[in-house]
Amino acid sequence: ALRVGLESPSPWVRFAAAEALTYLGHTDGAAVLAKTVEEHPALRSHALKALAVMDDAACTDRLVDLMGTADPAVRYGAFLALRMADENHPA
Repeated sequence: ALRVGLESPSPWVRFAAAEALTYLGHTDGAAVLAKTVEEHPALRSHALKALAVMDDAACTDRLVDLMGTADPAVRYGAFLALRMADENHPA
């Protein structure tokens, strides 16, 4: 049911499904969370936190990608989240 939520037209439903999947240990929602960080400032901190708690390359790679965006708030948030996830990450 959560994977179906990733395809919802509502950004809130997509975010909730991706966040729940991440906290359950599934990386299916990592792309949705990264997109949420860029497109929905109200959900940014929650999406970054969800990406940070998952100790998996799918999530840390998304955080590294987000560190290259034009928005300084996204870059800084992604840096902090990556540091939370793995403070020894080479990025």
